[in-house]
Amino acid sequence: MSEEEWPPKRLPVRYLEGQGWQVLLPQANGNNDEWLEVDGEDDARLIARAPVLRYEYHEHPGSVSADELDRAARALRRYWPCLMARMLARFAADMRTACD
Repeated sequence: MSEEEWPPKRLPVRYLEGQGWQVLLPQANGNNDEWLEVDGEDDARLIARAPVLRYEYHEHPGSVSADELDRAARALRRYWPCLMARMLARFAADMRTACD
C-alpha cells in the first residue's frame, strides 16, 4: 500500500488455519506491509475499519457512533498502539461531550 486511498477503504483481513485472524497494516513508506495477528474476527474487523471510521467522522458527522469509535480505539491500542487509536478515542470523547 504505497499511497493512502481517499476515501479510505478497510484494511485487508484474513484467517489462516493455525495462525488465526490477521489484519494487513500498511507501513508509512509503502514497503514491507505486515500482517498483525489478533485474537479474533471481531478485533480484526474493528481494526480493519479504523481508516474508514476516521474518514466518516470527519466527512459524514453522525454516521459513526462514539461507541463504535471507542471499540475500534480499544482494539487498536491492544495490538497496535498508534496515533489512530488515540485519534479515534478522542473523536469518541468529543462526540460524547457534544451530546451532553
